[in-house]
Amino acid sequence: MALPEVKLGIIPGAGGTQRLTHLLGASRAKELIFTGKRLDAEEAAQLGILNVLAKEPQSAWEAALIMSRQILTSGKSSPFLLSRGIPSCPYTTGWADSPQRLWL
Repeated sequence: MALPEVKLGIIPGAGGTQRLTHLLGASRAKELIFTGKRLDAEEAAQLGILNVLAKEPQSAWEAALIMSRQILTSGKSSPFLLSRGIPSCPYTTGWADSPQRLWL
């Protein structure tokens, strides 16, 4: 995991700066953003950037299947409705207005 565009003098896109700041806090995010440091999977998992780290002999595919089986045990509409509400939650306001956004 890295933000290699900073090495070219380009501001990271796709919300990379906001997401890292939200996940790691300003200090750690600035370190990664300003330096363009590349993290291996172990480091990214330790920082909380990864949800799951597949280790041998398990493949990433097998880890994804395990997670998908866990999701399938939820009610039919729960994952769909929750996935609609989570991205609409602004980092600055938290869940304060998400119930209204969930049904948009």
